[in-house]
Amino acid sequence: VLDIYLYSLDAHQALAHFLHRSSPPLKVLGLDVHFVVEGHEEDREWLIVQALSSVPSVRELRYRGDPDALACPGVVMRALWMRLREVPGPRFLPELEHLELTNVIASLRSFNGIINVRCRQENRKLKSISLHNCFSKPPGEMTTAVREELGNFELGDDIFRLPASFSAVGEFIAEGLQFRMKQSPVD
Repeated sequence: VLDIYLYSLDAHQALAHFLHRSSPPLKVLGLDVHFVVEGHEEDREWLIVQALSSVPSVRELRYRGDPDALACPGVVMRALWMRLREVPGPRFLPELEHLELTNVIASLRSFNGIINVRCRQENRKLKSISLHNCFSKPPGEMTTAVREELGNFELGDDIFRLPASFSAVGEFIAEGLQFRMKQSPVD
């Protein structure tokens, strides 16, 4: 288990170098990612993707974004739902079983893409996904100025209670995916 608080571009670089050099057989990785400096967000995200590519053994990823960040974690979100071209299965974190996203703002396509790709594969691995205080943004928007709550859905809720934007997830819930969405009130 490795829990990391990423607060600067140097911290992101150190994580990428450490994981690349050591390639530890990590099972659980928690990343607490905070806003660095405007203009460095894409560099920071590529460092996270590079770091995570060094640890394909991760089975549980807890990614906590910065609710005050001005940019969306598009690079990381896209990496989570890309497919391999030659070999079936996700390209990135192939052993991922449990994904927890907190304070992430991304397009609905990204959230649904992660679930769709990781649940439809022949060697399906994803068993649970939790979206806590996550928001959707319009496609193509790079900032979080316009965002909408995803809604609430708990284990055991009727799949007919899913928001329309996540209706396709019902199929995977019926097949055993543990899916949670929770919006907490802002203080």
